[in-house]
Order: sequence, then structure tokens, then C-alpha cells
Amino acid sequence: MITSQDDSTIFDNFTIGFPMGITVKRGDKWAFDLELVAGIDSDPLSIGLVVHPGVLRDMGSHWTLGLRAAFDVSGNAWGFTPLVNKGFPTGNHALFIEGVVPIRFSEDATGDSQSSIGLGIHVGVGF
Repeated sequence: MITSQDDSTIFDNFTIGFPMGITVKRGDKWAFDLELVAGIDSDPLSIGLVVHPGVLRDMGSHWTLGLRAAFDVSGNAWGFTPLVNKGFPTGNHALFIEGVVPIRFSEDATGDSQSSIGLGIHVGVGF
């Protein structure tokens, strides 16, 4: 009988992003949103940047729906990211939680294409 042992950990294929964004409100309900995400990927070790321009729509009661495009500046992926955001105003800033569904498409050097869909949760502070 042949057996194998898997000694992998979360750090064997670890990716982390550092998002920052700016939102410009246009009127009462619509806003232009630009998010930049610098990221570190461990396998192989690389540093990248994803640019996310998009639009947001205020749905009332501190709920927001949005759609961002996604362009991987240092790679070959592109796509879009629908999102829903709930704000919790406190004084002159707001805490928020946001659910995102990143959908990406890419093609490697040999012409093979792939697509992916994910789910993410963002928490933060808006000013």
C-alpha cells in the first residue's frame, strides 16, 4: 500500500491584499468609487496591483449596492466585482461591512483561459 502525507499549511499558498479606496459622491444616490489593492502572493512570491473603478448606488438606510471593474495591472486577469455594503455611522465617520463576489477571467502564455468566482468580506472605516 502506498500512502502520502500532506504537510501543507495555509502559508504554502497565501495571498493578502491591502485595499484602499476613494469615493466621490455625485448627487444623492450615485457615487464613483475607485479601489486600489496592492497584494502579495506567496506561490510564487510576487507583488501585484489591482485597479477597481466602479459605481455605487445608495439604497437608503445605510445600504449600498455597487459594481466595480477589475484590472490586474501586473498580471493577465480582468473581471468585475458586484458588492453590497452596510454602513454604521458614528460621529464624523462610519464603520462598514461589505460583501463582494469577485469574478475574474485570465489567459496564460499558452492561450489556456480560466475563470474564477470568489466571496469576500471587507470591514473598515469610511471618512
